[in-house]
Amino acid sequence: MPVACLELNGILLDKECWREQIAIVKEKRAKLAAELSSMLAAGTVQGSLFENARADINLDSHTQLTAALKRVLPGVELPNSTRNWKLQPLAEKHPVIKKLLEYRTMQKSLTSYGENILDEINHATGRIHANFHQIGAPTGRFACTNPNVQQVPHAVEYRRCFRAPEGRKLIIADYSQIELRILAHVTEDRGFIDAFNSGADLHRVTAAQVFNTPLEEVTKEQRDFAKRLNFGVVYGIGAQRFSMMTGIPLTEAESILARYFQTYRGLDTWLREAARRAMRERMARTMSGRLARFNFDAEDRQAASLAQRNGKNMPIQGASADILKRALRLLHDKLKETSARLVNIVHDEIVVEADTDQAAEIARVVEEAMCAAGEEYVTRVPVKVETEVADAWVK
Repeated sequence: MPVACLELNGILLDKECWREQIAIVKEKRAKLAAELSSMLAAGTVQGSLFENARADINLDSHTQLTAALKRVLPGVELPNSTRNWKLQPLAEKHPVIKKLLEYRTMQKSLTSYGENILDEINHATGRIHANFHQIGAPTGRFACTNPNVQQVPHAVEYRRCFRAPEGRKLIIADYSQIELRILAHVTEDRGFIDAFNSGADLHRVTAAQVFNTPLEEVTKEQRDFAKRLNFGVVYGIGAQRFSMMTGIPLTEAESILARYFQTYRGLDTWLREAARRAMRERMARTMSGRLARFNFDAEDRQAASLAQRNGKNMPIQGASADILKRALRLLHDKLKETSARLVNIVHDEIVVEADTDQAAEIARVVEEAMCAAGEEYVTRVPVKVETEVADAWVK
């Protein structure tokens, strides 16, 4: 019932605001395409003769891009793929790579979230009524289609176009680090548990341990690095992938991961056992008992490695999905006699629309219900929810 109501309620999209945003993105894409073409022209005969030369290549072609990048980056070892995550480690050192990734971001925005979204607005209600699929991923997360409002770019420029009508407000509520809190609960790792229970910044604590630095001297860069590491372990990240993500040498990535797991021994033990269980039993369960089965050839190293990663990730991400669904059930009951309506969900975030004069009280109800849902599963560390009352889908 909560999901049916979510679909029927829909969410309001300001057409003019959206068209303005599309025009801005198109302009940025054109500028980036021109700049990128000039950079890729370097080293050609035309590039040496004409200051504003353009490389006559298809910027969306892997073959042509690879050839152009090899020409303008002689001596640089390029990956065998031009996929974004493969190129990311090279972006900071090579401006042409960074420009290519910026161009692709604009291109993807226009392809996935352009004029086509406006066609999804219902003429009778003036709202978008997307389809939400309760088991949209193997972990149990929701998926969304027609259109996928869960994956609207997080940038304020996009989300500000999703608004509350006059006399109404949006309450945006999301769980704070819920997957890491679930990880602390299921692994019973003292480092994670103590950090959350003391109110300390887990990412700063991790950085201090990994970089052997006093807590008060941890830099923003070190904290950001530790944050990527903390969230990476939820997805079963290994040294090779961590090296690719951060651009650091493989040996250094291995050393950092070793120090990380020496710090969080309970976490290390749980992850190893989860991987072994996935290989042995070919399945994993969430705390609610929901089951995911893995079918793979044990002789296929790549398939076996994927099963092990899924064995680590599914119980954590799946529990997060279970908590969100429980929160939706609780909210559906608590909001029945109010002006509030569920209008969107994004993994660990719930968006509710309510009358302006009730918005503050509804925000309190939403936060309490979401915390109550989380506390049914996570008891070893506190569950926290951050809420914001706004005119648009921004925080």
